[in-house]
Amino acid sequence: NEGTAQPKGDLRFDWDLADASVFSVGAGYAGTDGIIHTGIGPFDIKKGSDLSYGKATYTHHALSVGLFANFLDADSINLLTRGADGNPLHFAFSTETYNLDVANTTVAGGRNILTYGGNYRSSTFDLEIAPDSEDKKEWGAFLQDEILLGEKVRWLIGGRYDDIDPLEDGVFTPRTSLLFSPAPHHTFRVSYNEAFRTPSAINSYLDVA
Repeated sequence: NEGTAQPKGDLRFDWDLADASVFSVGAGYAGTDGIIHTGIGPFDIKKGSDLSYGKATYTHHALSVGLFANFLDADSINLLTRGADGNPLHFAFSTETYNLDVANTTVAGGRNILTYGGNYRSSTFDLEIAPDSEDKKEWGAFLQDEILLGEKVRWLIGGRYDDIDPLEDGVFTPRTSLLFSPAPHHTFRVSYNEAFRTPSAINSYLDVA
């Protein structure tokens, strides 16, 4: 392990608009080198590998809309694993990711606080050790209802649906919490939720000998 160097730079502008809205834009750059550990051994990321991004966010009261793009370009070599030709396994990779998020909160009827939204993400890949992985589309939507059962009891119930390549079927993940506040500064919570992790492009398309 020869250490790592990670230069970073970020710039952001925020505008406070007259109608209680905020518009924000930002961009950044990060470079890196050093070891990253994987299931097929540690890769040494070479100097000159970099990640850059741009983002824009608009908020108006409880409404939030965000857009970001990430661009990764890196080169690396495995320190343990060798290919069929006997040489250390080489891994050059680049990705582009674009993501849109929308979320809002609405009070309904005086006893219900609804939070809802969704996102769409598109990614493209150029992975030397997973050449069949070219792109990935994913979208999701969520809804949560915070029900006020009284001055001291609240019940949160919600769920999220995700449709992600390369999964054949969409995934629904529920969650719920019951909150009891016997005093202003004390709250007891009982909660349940489900979650999942999608396979990465390399998990799904790794192709090495």
